[in-house]
Order: sequence, then structure tokens, then C-alpha cells
Amino acid sequence: MQIDRYKKIGNYVIVKTNKGFFELTACSDNIFRVRYAATEEFSTKASLMVDTDFGTETDLEIRETEDGLI
Repeated sequence: MQIDRYKKIGNYVIVKTNKGFFELTACSDNIFRVRYAATEEFSTKASLMVDTDFGTETDLEIRETEDGLI
């Protein structure tokens, strides 16, 4: 999957790929919430499966490499 661009906002990043958009949210040091949408508009409906109250915001550091983002 090709990454076209990304934008970091607080403790999450939105990644545009050739297949759509991913939102990666840092919930803790080792837990990420991943959401996908065909367009840049993510659903605002409450999830019945996910508890979105993660407490304090977790720092998110992103680095670009030749192979992708880490």
C-alpha cells in the first residue's frame, strides 16, 4: 500500500494511502486504535465495541523511513 501523505494531530495521525484513509490513535504506549475510511471523513457515530475514554493523552512520535512510517 502506498502512503501519499500523513498529518499528525495531537495523539493521532491521519494517513492517506492509495486505498483510503487511516486514523491511528495512540491509546497507551503499546495500544493503538485504527480506523479506516474511503474518504477523509471518519464516522462520528459512537462505537458499541470500543471504549474511547483512554484517560490521559499519550505522546505519539512518527518518523519517515525509506520503507514507510514508524
